[in-house]
Amino acid sequence: MRFKKLTFLLIGFLKLKYMKENKPAEKISIKDLTWKDVEQLRNYTTETGKILPRRITHFTAQEQRHFTKIVKQARNLLLMP
Repeated sequence: MRFKKLTFLLIGFLKLKYMKENKPAEKISIKDLTWKDVEQLRNYTTETGKILPRRITHFTAQEQRHFTKIVKQARNLLLMP
């Protein structure tokens, strides 16, 4: 039981640390974002190319869906991993 509790605390700490380190500097206007803005898109993805969740990016549901479409377009054009 104690091991599970420590593991849970450690995972929570690492998640908070990741959120603080990789939090984007300023919130951008998603409506103006296109697949050409690869540098801005990389601010909201991990090093391996995964899209960050809403709880980290603070996007609305509509903005997150739009952002996902843009990232997938950039991936199809081989601009992103």
